[in-house]
Amino acid sequence: MANKLKGLSILVVDDELDLRDILAEKLREEGAILYRAGDVASAIAIVKGEKIDLILSDILMARGDGVELLKKVKQ
Repeated sequence: MANKLKGLSILVVDDELDLRDILAEKLREEGAILYRAGDVASAIAIVKGEKIDLILSDILMARGDGVELLKKVKQ
């Protein structure tokens, strides 16, 4: 099942470092290009500087939430 996500750029946003790293590593094993952020501000900075195909985000985070992130990305 390797390389099913080859070339797809994915941003993983979660304030829990372990969960973020586990998810990102699994996606990387599938061939994705991975970006990671621990909060909304960091995620927005990445989105502004990189072409991101998919964002996987936690909804409830210590500094911001997934809904806020969605609104800012849509702007």
